[in-house]
Amino acid sequence: LTLDYDGIGLDAKIDKDLTRDDALRSLYNALVEHKVVCAGYAVAMQYLLQSIGIVCGYVISECAPDGICHAFNILKIGKYCYYLDATWGDASNTKNNKYKNSVFYKYVCVPYDEFTRSKNGLEPMHIPRKQFYPTLEIFKYTNHEYYRYHKAYLNSYNEQEIVRILSETALRYDKKEMGDFSISIRYSNASLMKFAIDSLNSKNKLYELLDDAKAVTAKKSKRAAKLLDCKSYSYSYDEATAVVSYYLENSSNEEDKK
Repeated sequence: LTLDYDGIGLDAKIDKDLTRDDALRSLYNALVEHKVVCAGYAVAMQYLLQSIGIVCGYVISECAPDGICHAFNILKIGKYCYYLDATWGDASNTKNNKYKNSVFYKYVCVPYDEFTRSKNGLEPMHIPRKQFYPTLEIFKYTNHEYYRYHKAYLNSYNEQEIVRILSETALRYDKKEMGDFSISIRYSNASLMKFAIDSLNSKNKLYELLDDAKAVTAKKSKRAAKLLDCKSYSYSYDEATAVVSYYLENSSNEEDKK
C-alpha cells in the first residue's frame, strides 16, 4: 500500500545513469522513497521476510519476447517452498492508479504451474532464468497459496460457498493491511470463473448472496456486515489465474474515503 511502481521513472531511464546507484531497484527506494520497479519490490520482500525468519530468495526471470525480464521471490514456509510476486500484487503505478489502494494476492505462495500462467506473452517473466538457477525446483505445493489457505478457492459454482467467502472476507478485513475493501475468489479454471461471473451478474444474484452473507456476518460483527451493504459493484478478473475481484460501493466505504 505504500509503494508505487514507478513507470514514469522507468520510462525516463533515471536508473541508467552509471554515476549513481540503481535507485529504482534498491531497498532504500522501496522503504524510504516508495517508488521502485519489480527488482525493488523483490529485494524489499526478501529483506522483510528474512527479518522475521522466513527463508526468502531473490529470483530473476527469463526474458519476454520484448526483451524485458522480471524479478520475484522464492520462499520457504516450514518444509514447503513457493513462488511469490509482490509487484504483480500491487496495481499502484505512477502512470495509472485505477486500483491504487487495492492489494492483489494472485501470485502469493502459488505452485509453479500456476505461477507461470499468464497472457500476452508474459509467461517467461515467471520462469526462473536457467542461466542463474539451473537446479531450481518446480515446486508444486499449495498448502499456503493465498486463496486455498483462506478457503476462497472453488472447484465448482456453489452459492453457499460464495456466501461463506463473502462473509469471511468481511470478517477478516483490516483496512491497514488490505487497503480498499474488495472480495476475491479463485476458481480452478478460467471457464468456471466465467460461468460464475455470468451467474452472479444475472438477475441480481450477487446482491442476493451479499444480503445472505450480511445476515450471517451480522451475527458476529455488525461493523463487518456493513461492508457487505452494497449499492452497486464493479469487478475485474484475470483469465490466467482464474481470480475475480469484486469492488463494492456502499455507505461504509464512502465514509472511509472521506
